[in-house]
Amino acid sequence: MNIDITMVPQVLKERNQWVLWKLEQNDDGRNTKVPYNKNGFRAKTNDSSTWMTFEDARTAYIESPEEYSGLGFVFSKDDPFIGFDWDDVRNPITGEFYSDILDEILSLASYAEISQSGEGVHVIAIGKVPGPRRRNNGREMYDHDRFFVVTGNHISGTPLTINEAPEEAILEIYSKIDSSSTKDAEKLGPRLTDAEVIEKCENAANGKLFELLYSGNWLSVGKYPSQSEADLALCNLLAAQTRDSKQIDRIFSGSGLYRDKWDRDDYKNLTISKSLEDVKPVGTNPRDKYFEGSRFVVKLLVDEILEGEHFFTLSDTGELYHYDGGVYRLGGENLIKSIAQEKLGHQFRMNYIAEVLEYIKTEVSVDCSSINRESHIINLNNGLYQFYPDTQLLFSHHLNMH
Repeated sequence: MNIDITMVPQVLKERNQWVLWKLEQNDDGRNTKVPYNKNGFRAKTNDSSTWMTFEDARTAYIESPEEYSGLGFVFSKDDPFIGFDWDDVRNPITGEFYSDILDEILSLASYAEISQSGEGVHVIAIGKVPGPRRRNNGREMYDHDRFFVVTGNHISGTPLTINEAPEEAILEIYSKIDSSSTKDAEKLGPRLTDAEVIEKCENAANGKLFELLYSGNWLSVGKYPSQSEADLALCNLLAAQTRDSKQIDRIFSGSGLYRDKWDRDDYKNLTISKSLEDVKPVGTNPRDKYFEGSRFVVKLLVDEILEGEHFFTLSDTGELYHYDGGVYRLGGENLIKSIAQEKLGHQFRMNYIAEVLEYIKTEVSVDCSSINRESHIINLNNGLYQFYPDTQLLFSHHLNMH
């Protein structure tokens, strides 16, 4: 494969992060690009001792062009680079790009080149992958433990240098890899600064817990068996305010819980990913909606239930009725239990349900004498039939008519 070394950005050439590569068949019989070092041994994308300088890689390739297929650059957690990869997006004969891929490429405002196949594109920029997923929908995004084949086949109209990619552009492309990232961002509305996220955490109902964890004083909380559980707890509190994994990483790294273990990508990504899966955004988390600190506020849940459903309790018998299709029917207790349990989710406790039930019974209690007082009204399937000797009238059901 021909490599135009004159077009390869100098900032990459200066890095000791180069490998040779061969096209080999894997166990499934499919071709795959395998990295090698200059001594003929396989290189590892997570072991810098198996990498080499650009000049060493180039020299080894020139001396053994039949042995190796080309050169590759390895992304490392110790560098600021991010790589974007699109497959099958270009006609190698006409040079035409399919769909609106070129707009995505240009939006990153950094060095871009045609891939080894002639049908794909690589962009190398400065930035970080904003979430745990790396590939989907014909797109890939990496910032460590991966190498890109480098061709130097620069795409006209893109910069010749490695530049910082706009965060909005990274997020837009990432949303095509992980669509949930867009949904989460929409739930939370406008993006918050790190300081604003911290302020919201401090002012939340569990703000005291956040302050203890953020300061690193996790032992004084007295409920975490190890710091790993405390790490996840702090990420959970952050995930309730921001769905941006990169932002969670930044804020956590500035906290008192930060330690060397956090720099292990497997540990960090797993912890952040779990927090984003487990914690709902503010406003949907039952802990935020129905609790003040650790105290369950029954009225908050009752008010929400009574906004959508209507009940009354007979004061003498305690029977609870609910409004259903124009008629008040027995069975209100089961309905309330079901609704309350669903709304409380993982915060569900039997004593909370009992509190809700008792509160509603008291709130909607009516005297037995107020039921069926209008003897001149008959409840029919299609409405209420009102009759007097000289007047008959059919009108719609009304929930205030007991």
